[in-house]
Amino acid sequence: MLLLLSSATQAAEEWVDVQVTVPVYRDDLPAARQAGREEAIREVTASQGGHARLEERLVDGQLESSTLSFESEARIGRVVKSSEERLDAWLKLNFRVQLVSGPICQPSGASDYRKRIAITRFAWDDSHSARIGSLHDWDAQLAQTLASALRSSSHLVPFDGSQWQLYDRPATAPTQETAERALTQAIHVAESMGVQFVVSGVIRSLATEDPDAFRDTAWNRLMRVGQQSNLERQFVVDLFLHDGFSGALIYSRRYATTGRWNPDLQAGVSLQDSALLSTDYGKAVVQELYRMASDIQAQVACQPFMARIRRVEGRDVLFDSGAHLGFKPGDVLQVYRTRQLHDGLRYQGTELKEVQLALEVTQVQPDFSIGRLKVDPTRFNIQRDDLLVIW
Repeated sequence: MLLLLSSATQAAEEWVDVQVTVPVYRDDLPAARQAGREEAIREVTASQGGHARLEERLVDGQLESSTLSFESEARIGRVVKSSEERLDAWLKLNFRVQLVSGPICQPSGASDYRKRIAITRFAWDDSHSARIGSLHDWDAQLAQTLASALRSSSHLVPFDGSQWQLYDRPATAPTQETAERALTQAIHVAESMGVQFVVSGVIRSLATEDPDAFRDTAWNRLMRVGQQSNLERQFVVDLFLHDGFSGALIYSRRYATTGRWNPDLQAGVSLQDSALLSTDYGKAVVQELYRMASDIQAQVACQPFMARIRRVEGRDVLFDSGAHLGFKPGDVLQVYRTRQLHDGLRYQGTELKEVQLALEVTQVQPDFSIGRLKVDPTRFNIQRDDLLVIW
């Protein structure tokens, strides 16, 4: 149950050569190289019948969010720089870009790094539906089981966040009475646990289709033995994936199935109990949990990598991601200023402002890294809790 299936296919691939010329701002070569890499991806994507799309959201004239995505019939694999030449204030770069047929996702270097994700305790929309079998602990067990399943992923670092529960009003989740309540709770969990993404959810129903079929009477026992009872039970769960920096909802989906419940199961049976997993209902639930874990991986894989700045000392910047997530000296991240937007006391969102600065990693430890900026960060007021991004 805790192993995620993976299928490896022999994908067709080809290499495309592309040349780009980009400006060099403030003598910041790492930033120019990163801009050149992104431009090369855009050109190759466009040449394959796809396009790059930049979505920006403005609130009262302020940039609240900016999302860069690519759509193409081909998937970008490796992007290798073959040469570069400095021409005064310009940088000419040659790249070899690998095209791989397969699933469409944002082609970027973000997939080279593992992303941290917390799975919080699910809320109950109808806890009465858990009465038969006393399944009231499944709100926490769903979170724990999903976190365990995702540990086999090579792209995620999952954390059991079952001590957190995001929704006071599960019937309307993920929408709450105010935008402030819906967003800041996910942000608070992400900051407290040091993760980039937060998974939450609501158990809508574990109801049996015929509750009377489970009554402990001689007639009902006889009907069950003769297989004349309706023992079908529902499993209906809503899953939500939030960005931990802005609180924005990235993905939501309802997972629903049914299966025959075994009335002989002991009360309070665990999601990982072999007695449950051998039943028709247990197998149906496991299949939905597999779909949840698979969809979480697919959605997170298409997101940029983000890390918080924890300390700024001169031109040296410490951030909370290290070798454990795949970082190594020489890696380059883009610097973004962050600012929370408020309308009175109501939280409106987080503004991300690119400052045309790139951080080159110089030292790597297991849980954190240190990078150096070409330009004095005080000129741009770079400080703790600003973001480093790899698209």
